[in-house]
Amino acid sequence: MRSDQSEVALRDIRHHIDLVTKFVEGCDEATFKADLRTVYAITRCLEIISEASRRVAD
Repeated sequence: MRSDQSEVALRDIRHHIDLVTKFVEGCDEATFKADLRTVYAITRCLEIISEASRRVAD
């Protein structure tokens, strides 16, 4: 059984995956690379996903 901490971390991961998906919706590679704000937002989401993954129990 997963701990509450793992459950919260997994919800965080899912939430940030959903955000990334929304941020890149309709973007091609050139548009994405040219939009510093979107690049930064996705980079931050990936950092949060990485941090949350450390809170998931083995």
